[in-house]
Amino acid sequence: MPSPASIPTDLPTGYYIPRHSQLDIWVSKRRACPHLAADAAMAAARWQEMQTTVTDDQVSKSRRGRPPVTLENPASPFVPLLHWERPSWFDDIVRGSIASSVGARKGQLNVRVSDVCAALHLKVISVAAIKRPDMPDRSAQSIAQAARHAARGIFHYIFQHPQAQARLIEEYELECALAYR
Repeated sequence: MPSPASIPTDLPTGYYIPRHSQLDIWVSKRRACPHLAADAAMAAARWQEMQTTVTDDQVSKSRRGRPPVTLENPASPFVPLLHWERPSWFDDIVRGSIASSVGARKGQLNVRVSDVCAALHLKVISVAAIKRPDMPDRSAQSIAQAARHAARGIFHYIFQHPQAQARLIEEYELECALAYR
């Protein structure tokens, strides 16, 4: 890409010039340049164009910071069946996930088991999907963290136990066949 005519390209080379001196040389040449006023006018005109093209969506959506954490729930097809039957290993995984990912204080879990079970029904677990208007952000984040941990644990358990996997797949297919007649 060629440089504009107003930017000097004849800076001395071949010997060391400190950066601040290089900047001073460039600034002095730039200020003496006859194209400076035209460049400033063109930049001001472009600035007005840029200000009018900014939409509300661009202003409201910040691209700064960490992106929100989401998880495609691998156990979501099986959770309704497991939540209805409530096998002991399911409760153990959910309670263990809450205890290890969120923690407990004074012998009580910091998140309700029912909230995590409700979050496990989602196909995509995210804070935005879990948050209710009356719920603080930290609580929604804790529930999402425990639900992501529990979803991975349930998925791991199902595929480490072939008899449970076969039974759940059979029940899931039967449920789909009866529900969508």
